[in-house]
Amino acid sequence: MKLASVFLLWFIVFIASFLLLFAINFSMASSRTQELSMVHDRLLTNAILVDQTKNLAFYYGIASLVYFVLVWIYMLVYSHRLTGPVFKLTHHLDRATKAGEIPKPIKFRKSDAFHELAESFNHFVVMLEKERPTSSKPK
Repeated sequence: MKLASVFLLWFIVFIASFLLLFAINFSMASSRTQELSMVHDRLLTNAILVDQTKNLAFYYGIASLVYFVLVWIYMLVYSHRLTGPVFKLTHHLDRATKAGEIPKPIKFRKSDAFHELAESFNHFVVMLEKERPTSSKPK
């Protein structure tokens, strides 16, 4: 799944959870005001609204924190999917260069990015292996 579509999905879930929290809190506050149908005290109504605002701030804060933690974890995993193959290829080439030999084919994890790079590198290794015996013959 593409990164943008994952973030869009998470954003929609985030907004839906905010709307759900608001609807639940609104229904709780409206049920409390309906209980006071005979007594319509402005001070009591303001107290209920302040209480509702505090609850919404708490619930929205928790939902925001959970959302941002999930985004941070996903970005951490996704960055490893990008940097892991680059690190593996660099390390692989460094070992082959220091040993003075043709590198061995490389394979990335299924979830990693840059599979085309691994295929191109493996094709390059095969071509080097084909050329090596012909170039080592004396002229």
